[in-house]
Amino acid sequence: MHRFFLSRVVPEYFQSAFDGTGDALRFVAGTLSTDSLNQFKASLERLAAEFEVLARNDARSHLLGAMAAVPYWRCEPGSFQNSPDFIVARAS
Repeated sequence: MHRFFLSRVVPEYFQSAFDGTGDALRFVAGTLSTDSLNQFKASLERLAAEFEVLARNDARSHLLGAMAAVPYWRCEPGSFQNSPDFIVARAS
């Protein structure tokens, strides 16, 4: 299931322009201590639980998906600056 999710669902999900009514996309990056990371992950768990309750209560409404991920990500300085996709996105 995890492999299917990563190979099929994630790419399709992020093909969205996130510009429709009710759409939202938020990306943040930064450095967190272990304590802050644990606090943030706990916040994500609470948010996911709240989403599940709302989705259960509104089961007959529009289908929505919410995704949050917190991987350890080592981004080397300058790794995006020369990417054509980054340059286009930055110019928009």
